[in-house]
Amino acid sequence: MKITLFFLMMLIGASSLFAQVPTEAKSGNMSFGNFKGRDKLAPVVVLISPKVAQNGDKVSELRDRIRIVAKVTDNDTLQSVMANGQATTNIGDLYEIEIPLTDKETKVELIAKDKAGNTTNINFIVVKEVSALAAKMQEREDLDFDIAQHANTAKYYALIIGVDQYDDAAVVDLDNPVKDAQSLAEVLSNQYTFEKENVLFLKNPTRTQIIKAFDELSNKLTTTDNLLIFYAGHGIWEEKLKKGYWLPADAKKDDRANWFSNSDLRDYIGGIGSKHTLLVADACFSGGIFKTREAFANAPIGVKNLYQKQSREAMTSGALKSVPDESVFIKYLVKKLQENKDKFMTSTDLFMGIKNVVMNNSKNGQTPLFGEIGETGDEDGDFIFIKK
Repeated sequence: MKITLFFLMMLIGASSLFAQVPTEAKSGNMSFGNFKGRDKLAPVVVLISPKVAQNGDKVSELRDRIRIVAKVTDNDTLQSVMANGQATTNIGDLYEIEIPLTDKETKVELIAKDKAGNTTNINFIVVKEVSALAAKMQEREDLDFDIAQHANTAKYYALIIGVDQYDDAAVVDLDNPVKDAQSLAEVLSNQYTFEKENVLFLKNPTRTQIIKAFDELSNKLTTTDNLLIFYAGHGIWEEKLKKGYWLPADAKKDDRANWFSNSDLRDYIGGIGSKHTLLVADACFSGGIFKTREAFANAPIGVKNLYQKQSREAMTSGALKSVPDESVFIKYLVKKLQENKDKFMTSTDLFMGIKNVVMNNSKNGQTPLFGEIGETGDEDGDFIFIKK
């Protein structure tokens, strides 16, 4: 079951060994700048994932990497949070990192340090689960979700929209959205089970053309089919109306008549009777489309189980007021799809595989978002990319 960032934050109030009262620093002689002789409290660490009862405990993991999520707080003096010598990434006071695992056991040490030199250490051992039973269960999952059986009834459709040329001179033309859209269309049809005749590519469409495409898909798709929707181009967020819009090629700067709203988009996504629908938006596109704003996930529960449950999800390049024309988001999205070696890849895995890379290589603090689309029929499943 997917765990959202807000749900993780709700868990912080639960009792935990690591929700401890701050202890005094190990060093009795503090002489760091203005903190000399004053700050003797170590950072407070609440380990959210994995669940560890006490230092030295062992936890099991089926994947080759383990995701660590912790809440770390200090008296405004936090300096670093490291895991096995690697810097973590954070959103607010939530810190996360993935640690690669050895074939047997991997010791993990999480160290939170403040500017006065006070530290809090948490250590545990991760055992990579390679038991015969676990291997048999995973093999059975893969066999149950056989691509040949699946392909007999289900089809993968894609609606790819790229807009970089606008009729209204007041709307700035772009250089890359059409090219980016084309690169995604190619990797889907060449490497994944999206047949070329089922990939609809709209280059600089009008609002009417976009609506006609959605109407066509609504009439064509069945409850066993899957749909990926991609948009690259200008996006607008109207604060007064609390509504986001895509700007088709015939959009005018001062007239919303030809803008395509996220409420229209939500209605179409909810009305198309597909098994799974995934929206990928590379534009200034508000989080208002989401039921949730972030998704943190451990190892997926199994491809078959995720596929059986209906999903309506969205992945966006960020909630910024403007998104750069040269997209870091689409660059790493396509790269991840191209380099993927797994037969099955969930959209959650795709997102988690690019989120930190996009953040680390964005010049303007771009933070991708991922989550369920509210009020469209999501049942906590996941969109599955299948390699040819």
